[in-house]
Amino acid sequence: MSATIIQFPDPTTRRSTGGQLTATSAAAAPDPRVLCADGLDGQTEVEWFRTADAVLDQIEALLDQRRAQEVITLCESGMWCLLDAAPDIDDWELVMMLLDRLRDLHLRACCAERPEPSRLADFLYRLATAHDMHVVDGVIDPYRSLLGPVGFAQIRRLLADEDRRNRHLTDIRRSILEFRLRPIHASLARCDHPSAM
Repeated sequence: MSATIIQFPDPTTRRSTGGQLTATSAAAAPDPRVLCADGLDGQTEVEWFRTADAVLDQIEALLDQRRAQEVITLCESGMWCLLDAAPDIDDWELVMMLLDRLRDLHLRACCAERPEPSRLADFLYRLATAHDMHVVDGVIDPYRSLLGPVGFAQIRRLLADEDRRNRHLTDIRRSILEFRLRPIHASLARCDHPSAM
């Protein structure tokens, strides 16, 4: 396991001013905008998980303070950090537990402060097409009411754009692409025909 420290961006300051969570500060009040997503020097993966989980506790506390927009930003950054760090972490279950918790916090924050549907659609599409981990099935479904017609129209546009960009691919590469996009098509089908769920 490597010892890279991945920082959350501070939405109220410039990127270069973010703090770092250290092993000694974890017991104190860790900065809720920082997540150590790829380990700290001298820590086991279980210790890393506990440190990261403590940071998510702090992010969750922001929901109680009605700071849902910050939680949305932090969770989205955290998901990308975790996806980037995942190949360096041996314990897949720990990664998935953190990712699931981030996704739950993100959904709760979006329900508390509804994001613009097209922007939400862009994020969910990128997450659903991320091939770093097999966590994409059903990623869109919990957001159905938040996306609405505008969000789903944006997802369909993104699919059409991707199809146009990749018409020149070989048959085998198109098959791989179609497999990668299958969860999105399944989510759209469930949206179009909710009675079939």
